[in-house]
Amino acid sequence: MRIINFLIGTTLTIGLLSGCTNEAAASSEEIVSNVLEAGKKIDDYYGKATLKIFTDEKETEYSTMEEYVGKNGERKTVTTDHKRNDQKAFAYNDGKTFITYDEESKKALSADITADDLPTSMTQKEQLTSFLEHIKDTHKHEVVGEEKVLGLDTYHLKITPNSKDSLFGEMEVWVDKKTWFIVKVISNSGDIRTEIEYSEVDFTPQFTDKTFEVNLPEDVEVSPIETEFPTNSGTIEEAEQALGQPFLLLSDDNQEIHHIEWNVLEGELNRTEVAILYTKDKVSSLSLSIFPTPVGKDMEIEESKWKVRGHIADYMEIEDLRILSWDEDGLRYSIMIEDPSLKIEEVIEMAESMQYKSEKDIS
Repeated sequence: MRIINFLIGTTLTIGLLSGCTNEAAASSEEIVSNVLEAGKKIDDYYGKATLKIFTDEKETEYSTMEEYVGKNGERKTVTTDHKRNDQKAFAYNDGKTFITYDEESKKALSADITADDLPTSMTQKEQLTSFLEHIKDTHKHEVVGEEKVLGLDTYHLKITPNSKDSLFGEMEVWVDKKTWFIVKVISNSGDIRTEIEYSEVDFTPQFTDKTFEVNLPEDVEVSPIETEFPTNSGTIEEAEQALGQPFLLLSDDNQEIHHIEWNVLEGELNRTEVAILYTKDKVSSLSLSIFPTPVGKDMEIEESKWKVRGHIADYMEIEDLRILSWDEDGLRYSIMIEDPSLKIEEVIEMAESMQYKSEKDIS
Protein backbone atom coordinates (compact mmCIF):
# COMPACT_ATOMS: atom_id res chain seq x y z
CA MET A 1 0.00 0.00 0.00
CA ARG A 2 2.81 2.46 0.83
CA ILE A 3 4.25 2.03 -2.67
CA ILE A 4 0.89 2.86 -4.21
CA ASN A 5 0.54 5.85 -1.89
CA PHE A 6 3.88 7.14 -3.09
CA LEU A 7 3.19 6.62 -6.79
CA ILE A 8 -0.20 8.26 -6.69
CA GLY A 9 0.61 10.83 -4.04
CA THR A 10 3.74 12.10 -5.81
CA THR A 11 4.50 10.68 -9.24
CA LEU A 12 0.89 10.81 -10.34
CA THR A 13 0.64 14.42 -9.25
CA ILE A 14 3.79 15.36 -11.13
CA GLY A 15 1.82 16.52 -14.17
CA LEU A 16 -1.03 15.53 -16.40
CA LEU A 17 -1.73 17.98 -19.19
CA SER A 18 0.16 17.53 -22.44
CA GLY A 19 -2.57 16.75 -24.97
CA CYS A 20 -5.98 18.23 -24.24
CA THR A 21 -8.49 18.27 -27.07
CA ASN A 22 -9.86 21.39 -28.73
CA GLU A 23 -13.38 20.51 -27.59
CA ALA A 24 -12.42 20.87 -23.93
CA ALA A 25 -13.20 23.90 -21.82
CA ALA A 26 -9.56 24.96 -22.12
CA SER A 27 -6.93 24.01 -24.65
CA SER A 28 -3.69 22.26 -23.82
CA GLU A 29 -1.72 25.42 -24.50
CA GLU A 30 -3.97 27.53 -22.29
CA ILE A 31 -3.82 25.13 -19.36
CA VAL A 32 -0.05 24.69 -19.55
CA SER A 33 0.32 28.45 -19.78
CA ASN A 34 -1.84 28.87 -16.69
CA VAL A 35 0.25 26.30 -14.83
CA LEU A 36 3.49 28.05 -15.70
CA GLU A 37 2.11 31.49 -14.87
CA ALA A 38 0.04 30.53 -11.84
CA GLY A 39 0.33 33.37 -9.36
CA LYS A 40 -0.69 31.56 -6.20
CA LYS A 41 2.01 29.35 -4.76
CA ILE A 42 1.10 26.91 -2.01
CA ASP A 43 3.92 26.94 0.54
CA ASP A 44 2.07 25.22 3.35
CA TYR A 45 -1.18 23.36 3.81
CA TYR A 46 -3.05 20.78 5.83
CA GLY A 47 -4.93 18.07 4.01
CA LYS A 48 -6.99 15.01 4.90
CA ALA A 49 -7.74 12.39 2.28
CA THR A 50 -9.11 8.88 1.97
CA LEU A 51 -7.45 6.15 -0.06
CA LYS A 52 -9.41 3.14 -1.25
CA ILE A 53 -8.23 0.25 -3.40
CA PHE A 54 -10.65 -2.10 -5.12
CA THR A 55 -9.76 -5.46 -6.66
CA ASP A 56 -12.46 -6.95 -8.88
CA GLU A 57 -14.77 -4.26 -7.43
CA LYS A 58 -14.13 -5.52 -3.89
CA GLU A 59 -12.66 -3.00 -1.45
CA THR A 60 -9.32 -4.42 -0.31
CA GLU A 61 -7.69 -1.37 1.26
CA TYR A 62 -9.12 1.65 3.04
CA SER A 63 -6.96 4.28 4.72
CA THR A 64 -7.11 7.89 5.84
CA MET A 65 -4.13 10.18 5.33
CA GLU A 66 -3.42 13.46 7.07
CA GLU A 67 -0.75 15.72 5.58
CA TYR A 68 1.00 18.62 7.29
CA VAL A 69 3.26 20.67 4.99
CA GLY A 70 5.23 23.61 6.41
CA LYS A 71 6.61 26.70 4.70
CA ASN A 72 10.20 25.59 5.28
CA GLY A 73 9.70 22.21 3.66
CA GLU A 74 8.79 20.26 6.79
CA ARG A 75 6.32 17.46 6.24
CA LYS A 76 4.41 15.05 8.42
CA THR A 77 2.03 12.37 7.21
CA VAL A 78 -0.17 10.20 9.42
CA THR A 79 -1.84 7.23 7.74
CA THR A 80 -4.59 5.28 9.49
CA ASP A 81 -5.25 1.80 8.09
CA HIS A 82 -8.94 1.04 8.65
CA LYS A 83 -8.49 -2.54 7.45
CA ARG A 84 -5.97 -3.19 10.23
CA ASN A 85 -7.72 -2.04 13.38
CA ASP A 86 -6.98 1.64 12.63
CA GLN A 87 -3.26 1.15 13.15
CA LYS A 88 -1.22 4.20 12.25
CA ALA A 89 1.96 4.85 10.30
CA PHE A 90 3.90 8.12 10.64
CA ALA A 91 6.32 9.79 8.25
CA TYR A 92 8.43 12.84 9.14
CA ASN A 93 10.53 14.84 6.68
CA ASP A 94 12.52 17.96 7.60
CA GLY A 95 14.29 18.18 4.26
CA LYS A 96 17.39 16.48 5.61
CA THR A 97 16.14 13.30 7.28
CA PHE A 98 13.16 11.09 6.50
CA ILE A 99 11.80 9.06 9.45
CA THR A 100 9.02 6.49 9.38
CA TYR A 101 7.31 4.68 12.23
CA ASP A 102 4.72 1.92 11.92
CA GLU A 103 2.56 0.95 14.90
CA GLU A 104 2.11 -2.59 13.61
CA SER A 105 5.80 -3.44 13.30
CA LYS A 106 6.84 -1.03 16.07
CA LYS A 107 9.87 -0.12 13.97
CA ALA A 108 11.24 3.33 13.20
CA LEU A 109 13.60 3.84 10.26
CA SER A 110 15.55 6.88 9.09
CA ALA A 111 17.15 7.89 5.80
CA ASP A 112 19.47 10.75 4.90
CA ILE A 113 17.81 12.64 2.03
CA THR A 114 20.07 15.69 1.81
CA ALA A 115 21.38 14.57 -1.57
CA ASP A 116 18.04 13.43 -2.94
CA ASP A 117 15.78 15.46 -5.22
CA LEU A 118 12.47 14.07 -4.03
CA PRO A 119 9.15 14.75 -5.80
CA THR A 120 7.57 15.46 -2.42
CA SER A 121 9.75 18.57 -2.12
CA MET A 122 8.22 20.09 -5.25
CA THR A 123 5.28 22.47 -5.36
CA GLN A 124 2.03 21.32 -6.92
CA LYS A 125 2.81 23.40 -10.02
CA GLU A 126 6.27 21.86 -10.33
CA GLN A 127 4.85 18.37 -9.90
CA LEU A 128 2.20 19.06 -12.50
CA THR A 129 4.57 20.39 -15.16
CA SER A 130 7.14 17.66 -14.48
CA PHE A 131 4.63 14.85 -14.94
CA LEU A 132 3.45 16.54 -18.11
CA GLU A 133 6.90 16.00 -19.51
CA HIS A 134 7.13 12.41 -18.26
CA ILE A 135 3.96 11.08 -19.89
CA LYS A 136 3.61 13.23 -22.99
CA ASP A 137 4.62 10.35 -25.27
CA THR A 138 2.74 7.55 -23.49
CA HIS A 139 -0.74 8.96 -22.78
CA LYS A 140 -3.53 10.93 -24.36
CA HIS A 141 -5.15 13.62 -22.24
CA GLU A 142 -8.29 15.68 -22.37
CA VAL A 143 -10.22 18.05 -20.17
CA VAL A 144 -13.67 16.50 -19.92
CA GLY A 145 -15.27 19.15 -17.74
CA GLU A 146 -15.09 21.77 -15.01
CA GLU A 147 -16.51 20.70 -11.66
CA LYS A 148 -16.80 21.75 -8.04
CA VAL A 149 -14.87 19.43 -5.71
CA LEU A 150 -14.50 20.27 -2.03
CA GLY A 151 -15.80 23.74 -2.84
CA LEU A 152 -12.98 24.34 -5.32
CA ASP A 153 -13.32 25.04 -9.05
CA THR A 154 -11.47 22.19 -10.74
CA TYR A 155 -10.59 20.87 -14.15
CA HIS A 156 -11.65 17.24 -14.60
CA LEU A 157 -8.93 15.53 -16.63
CA LYS A 158 -8.99 12.12 -18.27
CA ILE A 159 -5.70 10.39 -19.07
CA THR A 160 -5.63 7.34 -21.33
CA PRO A 161 -2.49 5.27 -22.07
CA ASN A 162 -1.48 4.74 -25.68
CA SER A 163 -0.46 1.17 -24.87
CA LYS A 164 -1.41 -1.46 -22.32
CA ASP A 165 2.33 -1.79 -21.60
CA SER A 166 2.28 1.63 -19.93
CA LEU A 167 3.26 1.83 -16.26
CA PHE A 168 0.24 4.03 -15.54
CA GLY A 169 -3.20 2.89 -16.67
CA GLU A 170 -6.28 5.02 -17.26
CA MET A 171 -6.63 7.89 -14.81
CA GLU A 172 -9.04 10.67 -13.93
CA VAL A 173 -7.81 13.70 -12.03
CA TRP A 174 -9.55 16.74 -10.56
CA VAL A 175 -7.16 19.68 -10.16
CA ASP A 176 -7.86 23.09 -8.58
CA LYS A 177 -7.65 25.86 -11.18
CA LYS A 178 -6.04 28.41 -8.86
CA THR A 179 -3.47 26.38 -6.96
CA TRP A 180 -3.14 23.24 -9.15
CA PHE A 181 -3.68 21.19 -6.02
CA ILE A 182 -4.93 17.74 -6.98
CA VAL A 183 -8.02 17.08 -4.88
CA LYS A 184 -9.18 13.78 -6.37
CA VAL A 185 -7.67 10.89 -8.34
CA ILE A 186 -9.14 7.69 -9.77
CA SER A 187 -6.61 5.29 -11.27
CA ASN A 188 -7.34 2.00 -13.06
CA SER A 189 -4.85 -0.74 -13.82
CA GLY A 190 -6.24 -4.10 -14.86
CA ASP A 191 -8.82 -5.18 -12.28
CA ILE A 192 -7.41 -2.79 -9.64
CA ARG A 193 -8.96 0.63 -9.06
CA THR A 194 -7.44 3.18 -6.71
CA GLU A 195 -9.33 6.22 -5.44
CA ILE A 196 -7.86 9.14 -3.51
CA GLU A 197 -10.04 12.08 -2.50
CA TYR A 198 -9.43 14.95 -0.13
CA SER A 199 -12.16 15.70 2.39
CA GLU A 200 -10.34 18.65 3.97
CA VAL A 201 -7.80 21.16 2.64
CA ASP A 202 -6.54 24.25 4.49
CA PHE A 203 -4.16 26.53 2.58
CA THR A 204 -3.65 28.84 5.60
CA PRO A 205 -2.94 26.40 8.43
CA GLN A 206 -1.84 27.57 11.86
CA PHE A 207 1.09 25.25 12.58
CA THR A 208 3.32 25.47 15.66
CA ASP A 209 6.86 24.23 16.26
CA LYS A 210 5.39 21.10 17.85
CA THR A 211 3.42 20.20 14.71
CA PHE A 212 6.47 18.66 13.06
CA GLU A 213 8.13 17.19 16.13
CA VAL A 214 9.01 13.51 15.86
CA ASN A 215 7.00 11.80 18.60
CA LEU A 216 7.82 8.11 19.05
CA PRO A 217 7.16 5.68 21.93
CA GLU A 218 9.96 5.76 24.50
CA ASP A 219 10.93 2.14 23.87
CA VAL A 220 11.37 2.65 20.10
CA GLU A 221 14.81 3.34 18.66
CA VAL A 222 15.32 4.83 15.21
CA SER A 223 17.50 2.65 12.98
CA PRO A 224 19.13 3.68 9.68
CA ILE A 225 17.24 2.11 6.81
CA GLU A 226 20.49 0.56 5.56
CA THR A 227 20.59 -1.69 8.63
CA GLU A 228 17.02 -2.88 8.03
CA PHE A 229 17.59 -3.72 4.36
CA PRO A 230 21.31 -4.52 4.08
CA THR A 231 22.77 -5.06 0.62
CA ASN A 232 25.22 -7.91 0.12
CA SER A 233 27.65 -8.18 -2.76
CA GLY A 234 29.83 -11.01 -3.99
CA THR A 235 30.21 -13.67 -6.66
CA ILE A 236 27.65 -15.51 -8.79
CA GLU A 237 28.16 -18.60 -6.65
CA GLU A 238 27.45 -16.65 -3.47
CA ALA A 239 24.36 -15.05 -5.03
CA GLU A 240 23.06 -18.47 -6.09
CA GLN A 241 23.61 -19.78 -2.57
CA ALA A 242 21.69 -16.81 -1.13
CA LEU A 243 18.83 -17.34 -3.59
CA GLY A 244 18.78 -21.08 -3.00
CA GLN A 245 19.13 -22.17 -6.63
CA PRO A 246 21.13 -21.43 -9.79
CA PHE A 247 19.86 -18.80 -12.22
CA LEU A 248 20.34 -17.81 -15.83
CA LEU A 249 22.88 -15.22 -16.97
CA LEU A 250 23.31 -13.24 -20.17
CA SER A 251 25.83 -14.89 -22.46
CA ASP A 252 26.32 -11.99 -24.88
CA ASP A 253 30.07 -11.32 -25.16
CA ASN A 254 29.45 -7.58 -25.37
CA GLN A 255 27.74 -7.50 -21.97
CA GLU A 256 30.12 -7.59 -19.01
CA ILE A 257 29.07 -8.19 -15.41
CA HIS A 258 30.02 -5.10 -13.43
CA HIS A 259 28.45 -5.77 -10.03
CA ILE A 260 26.45 -8.48 -8.25
CA GLU A 261 24.36 -7.81 -5.16
CA TRP A 262 21.42 -9.29 -3.28
CA ASN A 263 18.96 -8.26 -0.60
CA VAL A 264 17.11 -10.47 1.89
CA LEU A 265 13.73 -8.76 2.15
CA GLU A 266 11.34 -9.38 5.02
CA GLY A 267 7.74 -8.44 5.74
CA GLU A 268 5.21 -8.57 2.93
CA LEU A 269 7.79 -9.36 0.23
CA ASN A 270 9.72 -11.95 2.26
CA ARG A 271 12.17 -12.98 -0.44
CA THR A 272 15.79 -12.82 -1.57
CA GLU A 273 16.37 -10.71 -4.66
CA VAL A 274 19.53 -10.74 -6.76
CA ALA A 275 20.53 -7.82 -8.97
CA ILE A 276 23.28 -7.95 -11.60
CA LEU A 277 24.51 -4.82 -13.35
CA TYR A 278 25.87 -5.23 -16.88
CA THR A 279 28.02 -2.76 -18.78
CA LYS A 280 28.99 -2.40 -22.42
CA ASP A 281 32.18 -0.50 -23.18
CA LYS A 282 32.28 0.40 -19.46
CA VAL A 283 28.87 2.11 -19.63
CA SER A 284 25.76 0.77 -17.83
CA SER A 285 23.60 -1.09 -20.33
CA LEU A 286 21.31 -3.57 -18.53
CA SER A 287 20.40 -4.72 -15.05
CA LEU A 288 19.04 -8.19 -14.36
CA SER A 289 16.84 -8.86 -11.34
CA ILE A 290 16.06 -12.39 -10.17
CA PHE A 291 13.79 -13.50 -7.32
CA PRO A 292 11.34 -16.35 -6.61
CA THR A 293 8.18 -16.18 -8.72
CA PRO A 294 5.63 -14.33 -6.56
CA VAL A 295 2.50 -16.24 -5.65
CA GLY A 296 -0.94 -14.76 -5.17
CA LYS A 297 -3.72 -12.87 -6.86
CA ASP A 298 -2.60 -10.32 -9.47
CA MET A 299 1.01 -11.46 -9.16
CA GLU A 300 1.12 -13.62 -12.27
CA ILE A 301 2.29 -12.30 -15.63
CA GLU A 302 -0.69 -11.87 -17.93
CA GLU A 303 -0.99 -13.10 -21.49
CA SER A 304 0.49 -10.64 -24.00
CA LYS A 305 2.13 -10.51 -27.40
CA TRP A 306 5.55 -10.90 -25.80
CA LYS A 307 7.33 -14.25 -25.38
CA VAL A 308 10.74 -15.01 -23.89
CA ARG A 309 12.30 -18.46 -23.97
CA GLY A 310 8.87 -19.95 -24.63
CA HIS A 311 7.27 -18.21 -21.65
CA ILE A 312 4.67 -15.44 -21.43
CA ALA A 313 6.46 -12.15 -20.90
CA ASP A 314 5.55 -8.65 -19.82
CA TYR A 315 7.13 -5.57 -21.38
CA MET A 316 6.60 -2.17 -19.83
CA GLU A 317 7.93 1.20 -20.84
CA ILE A 318 7.42 4.76 -19.72
CA GLU A 319 9.84 7.46 -20.72
CA ASP A 320 13.34 6.00 -20.25
CA LEU A 321 12.11 3.11 -18.10
CA ARG A 322 11.91 -0.18 -20.03
CA ILE A 323 11.51 -3.53 -18.28
CA LEU A 324 11.09 -7.03 -19.70
CA SER A 325 9.90 -9.74 -17.27
CA TRP A 326 9.06 -13.44 -17.39
CA ASP A 327 8.86 -16.49 -15.10
CA GLU A 328 11.00 -19.58 -15.58
CA ASP A 329 11.75 -22.57 -13.33
CA GLY A 330 10.34 -20.91 -10.23
CA LEU A 331 12.13 -17.60 -10.72
CA ARG A 332 11.02 -14.23 -12.05
CA TYR A 333 13.54 -12.56 -14.32
CA SER A 334 13.35 -8.83 -15.03
CA ILE A 335 15.71 -7.03 -17.37
CA MET A 336 15.82 -3.25 -17.06
CA ILE A 337 17.15 -1.69 -20.26
CA GLU A 338 19.41 1.25 -19.45
CA ASP A 339 21.11 1.68 -22.82
CA PRO A 340 18.73 3.84 -24.92
CA SER A 341 20.22 2.48 -28.16
CA LEU A 342 19.17 -1.08 -27.32
CA LYS A 343 15.93 -2.21 -28.95
CA ILE A 344 13.56 -4.56 -27.18
CA GLU A 345 14.01 -7.12 -29.95
CA GLU A 346 17.77 -7.16 -29.27
CA VAL A 347 17.20 -7.69 -25.55
CA ILE A 348 14.80 -10.58 -26.22
CA GLU A 349 17.44 -12.13 -28.46
CA MET A 350 19.96 -11.86 -25.62
CA ALA A 351 17.47 -13.44 -23.21
CA GLU A 352 16.90 -16.35 -25.58
CA SER A 353 20.59 -17.27 -25.34
CA MET A 354 20.91 -16.99 -21.55
CA GLN A 355 22.78 -19.78 -19.78
CA TYR A 356 23.49 -21.03 -16.28
CA LYS A 357 26.99 -20.34 -14.99
CA SER A 358 27.82 -24.07 -15.12
CA GLU A 359 26.94 -24.07 -18.83
CA LYS A 360 28.97 -20.91 -19.48
CA ASP A 361 32.00 -22.47 -17.77
CA ILE A 362 31.81 -25.54 -20.01
CA SER A 363 31.46 -23.50 -23.18
